[in-house]
Amino acid sequence: MILDREVKRLRNKNVSLVKVLWRNHNVEEATWEPEETMKEQYPYMFDSDKNSRKNSLFKGEGIIIS
Repeated sequence: MILDREVKRLRNKNVSLVKVLWRNHNVEEATWEPEETMKEQYPYMFDSDKNSRKNSLFKGEGIIIS
């Protein structure tokens, strides 16, 4: 589940990151992962990306994609 997104500036390029809550882990154990890598390995997590604003539940600072 994707909890949040951010863009980090590394020297001369921007890297898009997503905060991932892994199955059977607590929210405190969520990790920041490169968005591009996650899209390659877990494309189903991004299938509803275009509709995520409609289908999202806002909780705290992150977005939970339903």
